[in-house]
Amino acid sequence: DSNECAYSQDLIYPNGIAQQRYGWSFDGTSAVAAFDLLGVTRMRFPVTETTKTLVSDDDGDIWIHNPSSGGTELWEGGSAYKYIPRCMYNGEVLFCAQDGESPLLRYAGSSLAHADAWATGGSGTITFSAGKTEAELSSATYPAEFDRGSFFSMTFPTSAGAASEYPAVVARILSRNSSTSLSLDSIRNATASSAALSASKTTVRALGFAFPAVSVWDSGTMVSHTANRFFISGGDLGALPVRSGTAAGAIRDALLVVNPTAGSPHFASDISLGPNIAVSPQFVDTDATPAATFTNTQYKILRRLPFKDATVHNNSLWGTGVKQYPNRVYVAPPLWNIGIPPGSIEPFDPTDNGQFADLDEFLITPVDVPSKEDSDPVVALLATPGPLLVLKGASVYGIYGTYPTYEQNLVSSGAGCIDLRSAISVDGIAYWAGRDGIYMYAGNQIINLTQGRIQREWQALMRGYADGTSYVSAAVVSGHLVVSAGGLDGSATGSAKTGPDASAPTQRTFIYDLNAKLWASRLSNMDMRSMATVRVPGEVNSIFAVSDGHQGRVVDLTPAVTGTKCTDRAAQTLAAADPIDDAGTGPRMQAWTSSSLAAANGVDGEARFADLAVTTNLVDSAGTPTAAIDVSTFHGAGLDDQASSTVVQGTITGDSVDRVDRKKFRVNQTGRLHQVRVDMDVTPSTTTKTQIPEITATFRDSRRMT
Repeated sequence: DSNECAYSQDLIYPNGIAQQRYGWSFDGTSAVAAFDLLGVTRMRFPVTETTKTLVSDDDGDIWIHNPSSGGTELWEGGSAYKYIPRCMYNGEVLFCAQDGESPLLRYAGSSLAHADAWATGGSGTITFSAGKTEAELSSATYPAEFDRGSFFSMTFPTSAGAASEYPAVVARILSRNSSTSLSLDSIRNATASSAALSASKTTVRALGFAFPAVSVWDSGTMVSHTANRFFISGGDLGALPVRSGTAAGAIRDALLVVNPTAGSPHFASDISLGPNIAVSPQFVDTDATPAATFTNTQYKILRRLPFKDATVHNNSLWGTGVKQYPNRVYVAPPLWNIGIPPGSIEPFDPTDNGQFADLDEFLITPVDVPSKEDSDPVVALLATPGPLLVLKGASVYGIYGTYPTYEQNLVSSGAGCIDLRSAISVDGIAYWAGRDGIYMYAGNQIINLTQGRIQREWQALMRGYADGTSYVSAAVVSGHLVVSAGGLDGSATGSAKTGPDASAPTQRTFIYDLNAKLWASRLSNMDMRSMATVRVPGEVNSIFAVSDGHQGRVVDLTPAVTGTKCTDRAAQTLAAADPIDDAGTGPRMQAWTSSSLAAANGVDGEARFADLAVTTNLVDSAGTPTAAIDVSTFHGAGLDDQASSTVVQGTITGDSVDRVDRKKFRVNQTGRLHQVRVDMDVTPSTTTKTQIPEITATFRDSRRMT
């Protein structure tokens, strides 16, 4: 009922039979880094035709997780950068930084390590011949590690030998034609009559950026322009940071647009750090008549998609979480190649002087939800077959329409989202967790999955949620939704005690059976900071997760949900494994029914609990089995005896035979409250199956004689 829920710990419910969950296992044997992991995903990449498990850590790094070694570090960002994989777009996984300032990163399947990141210099010169899509390197060779799926970042001059340059574009490498030639994705020198044109500031790395597309500052003027350098007052910019590099190489994550006034020339240049905020001497002059000085000239700063969250809806990339605009959602043109300007005609020609004629060519479309000044910031975005759901902290909006015309409506004034890691969309159904419940959006309506079930417990847990240290994540596998909360402040979660809990919880994980429409279990040994629904062709559908308690490791949670054995991810086969979690402790099934089994209420509502029959299949492969289930009942609030008491009924011991047994207990207890409790007494490593297909209780109403 709504006041008291059944309690189960480490009990799962596949195929309608209650059973003890198996343990879970690591995906591999080696940690990728000596850091806690923030995010995980496993995807098949069409560009490289490979499948990889990717993780990000709390030191700002992104890795390929290798089942048999320490992994390959793709990106070294530094502790200020916190990346989480959020969606796949155009064959690439997009990693979103969580500061609202750092640009999202694109990964297309490359195995290029960050130490192999490389820029032209010395005698090597990059050129694009007329009408060609291949980048040619003269007087040097590309390192052998440059493979398909790497990203080629380049800035082109406006003409051969010119000093001024266009903003950098980023293209995927589609093939390595030779030691000096790379074929690129949708970028070429299309002018057949021109000579070969050189690219400068060229970098190759495993991860790339999107095209600069978001305005983050437009309220300043130049302080001075001397020695080919633009200077901007640090105070003028306020708290806006502009970064130019990491250990992996330069991150030109922002652009400067000078004199952004309608009908006036626009100049764009990469921003770098200096004594003040300095700009490199190369810039774009689309009017071909650069001004002599830019002192007191207005400017705009653009940044490369600094989204905290991104998703794909109706073939468009959507993003949100820009620090300066917490209520703004951005939408890109459908099927946009995010390495080139929005709306460009492919193949893109960066040497065409007609490019970047207008500031709008840098930008994608913003939508304020519901307004720029709203006090409830956007937390996450979720795609559905209907609207794009915009999840705020305390409300939900829907965006309807087709590009570029949209309208928005309030879907719910409650049901907000507490953590973007809990916001997922699987098979057209959206799920997320909020402070007041766990929600599902299906059939154009929001359904609170906790209402009348675990709602009070969940709300008590969320009173301990602290921004920055707590987390709620979610994933779906085999018709089950898994929601894990961790890092909670235990001083605020005392009322979340339930069942045999002895203390205020700091973590808890739940499983919801989507077919039976019930919360099937709470799980121990689990507080997953991030989870991913993994669906790779040819592999078993899975949930991958990372946890604070297991540094640098990836966990395959699937056995904890489906009742299958642990998966050997290296061989892609199901391997027999002992039911022990990686922490070294085994799951211990414990289940309590509600205490109102006889539905005996009111002054005259006393009932006698007569008999209890428990049907089990308890298999222990040991020569002398020790696996056992303790059975007890709880009774109270009766007219004859007001005291509540627990009565031990007996123990069911397993054996080495896989069969179903039924044991009957004579209870003979009266009261208005009756409860059945089963507890796995011993869980040795030799336990191979623990199932409870049926529990039957018989009651007699002592007043009504029924």
